[in-house]
Amino acid sequence: MATMAACLLAFAGLELGGENNLDLSVHELYSRFTPFAVSPREVGCFYDLEEGRLAFIAADGSLIQRVGRAGKGPGEFSDVRGVYWASELDKFVVFDRGAGRMSLWSEGGARTGETSLSRLEDEPRLFRGRALSVDNFAGPDLMDAALYVAEPDKGGARPIWRDRFSPAKKLTAVPGRRPLIIFIDWDARISFDVGADFIAATRLEDDKLYLIDLDGKPLLPPLPSGLPRLPTTDAHREAQIAKSLPRFRQALKKHIATPPFWPVIRRVRVDERNRVWVFGYSGRDDAPVPTRVFSRQGRMIAEGRAPFLPAWVANGKLYALDLKGEQETLVLRWRTFALPK
Repeated sequence: MATMAACLLAFAGLELGGENNLDLSVHELYSRFTPFAVSPREVGCFYDLEEGRLAFIAADGSLIQRVGRAGKGPGEFSDVRGVYWASELDKFVVFDRGAGRMSLWSEGGARTGETSLSRLEDEPRLFRGRALSVDNFAGPDLMDAALYVAEPDKGGARPIWRDRFSPAKKLTAVPGRRPLIIFIDWDARISFDVGADFIAATRLEDDKLYLIDLDGKPLLPPLPSGLPRLPTTDAHREAQIAKSLPRFRQALKKHIATPPFWPVIRRVRVDERNRVWVFGYSGRDDAPVPTRVFSRQGRMIAEGRAPFLPAWVANGKLYALDLKGEQETLVLRWRTFALPK
């Protein structure tokens, strides 16, 4: 959003500039789970979870416009699962599961169109005119996840990428009881993103990156990410319990079961130059994130550690939301990066 001096720190081929923050609380945005996206001209579109409206914020931090309200009518929002910049349309796309639609918005905050959709879940994207989203289910006996492509002309959605496994087989159950598994920090799921002519996807357990087409067919052999698999510890288990509601903590201390390892891949992002960024687990929220970057052809371009887990990689920057200071002010964080040629 603001131009930064090139104060670069090298991390094994991945070079990062100093960090900048934009205070979002002045625009009445407070949740770190706020869906957002940033355009190539560095206009930000943020969904206000409290008021059910969009805030368009300029590169200098000034408010361009607020639009919408809570509801399911025209220009209203119900359960927004994602805000995304669609370069093919030069528009922001807002995916509203509650209203069953996606809407298009200009950088100035004007609604330019909408389409009814079903099966909108997590990480929604637009790829070649089709909406994609992933549905992740975690239960005591089964992890089941699928990547769906919405087909508005057929009134539904079809899975193109599916994965499932039984985590209970990998755990030590409490004698005489079925294990209670919660995925707070562990958070195993399919992650995906889209490039100009490919979809980058992961599976629940392995360390590989898959480049596929709209039918789920591979475009390249699976690419080993090379990221580490970290063991979970008693401290991770205690942290999970501490994040739960107080009335559940005693029961969880007796019956919680956690996987022995963190997943290898936590998030995949594709930047505007079709480079695929693969982020792993560090074991702590405040620790640098193991990172590898691949070309569309499958060549590893760089590796290192990102300073935080980015929500987006675009405009030569890593973007994320975080809470800062004693008042836990919501800020947009970003770091510039440079990659080897």
